[in-house]
Amino acid sequence: MRASSNEFPYSSKKILIIDDESFNCQAMLGMISVLKLPGISERVHLAYSGKEAIELVEKSIDDAKEECDYAVIFTDCSMPFMDGYECCRSILKLLDENNITEKPKILAVTGHVESEYQRKALLSGMDGLFSKPIKIDQLAMVLLEQGFNIRLPTFLETEFERY
Repeated sequence: MRASSNEFPYSSKKILIIDDESFNCQAMLGMISVLKLPGISERVHLAYSGKEAIELVEKSIDDAKEECDYAVIFTDCSMPFMDGYECCRSILKLLDENNITEKPKILAVTGHVESEYQRKALLSGMDGLFSKPIKIDQLAMVLLEQGFNIRLPTFLETEFERY
């Protein structure tokens, strides 16, 4: 499954992965590489803290166009110093302060999937929540929904044909 970049309005947009555990960031990066995202090294950014993530989002804002380079942000919820909920609120505040109307989809990827954590994620402004480890088909679906030009591995093509 492959489409031209004209069919994907956000083909140059970026992905931000936030997790204090390097292994989790690398695992998601590995799954994205399996999906053959063009320009992966320039388009996927890793942050190991909420503070680092906010700095990356701040750098990604184009004041002239009132745009943010990120189309999707995946964040862990349980991080030291600044958890994913506070990070999400801070990112959304930063985007609002810069008049960014087209905000990235912010998704929690966490080991805590009980209803209280889901509620907390939604109240912080997140768009959804996935349990760790996120599955490659879930990741592919999010990236396709956000307009990323990815190629599904053969084992996933048959899975997606059912939808």
